[in-house]
Amino acid sequence: MGYESDVNAVVVAEAYDENFIFINTTSTKVESVIKIGPKETRRLSFGMTLLPGALEGIYRVDVTAKSQNRIEGVKVPVYINVEE
Repeated sequence: MGYESDVNAVVVAEAYDENFIFINTTSTKVESVIKIGPKETRRLSFGMTLLPGALEGIYRVDVTAKSQNRIEGVKVPVYINVEE
């Protein structure tokens, strides 16, 4: 079933490691609601930081997107290499 008009999409990014948090929060999870139409794309940016004492390395962040009125969505793992 396709969409013929704009929908509100919920985008959630969640880090697996509690030492890798979103900037200006104390959370490993952030959520954003965007309006998007058929065949459109959106680029979202979420700044992240390591807590003091955390090690450099590769950190996993899962990004999930779904329509507000749907239970299921698309989940994509993103791996971020953190260096000083």
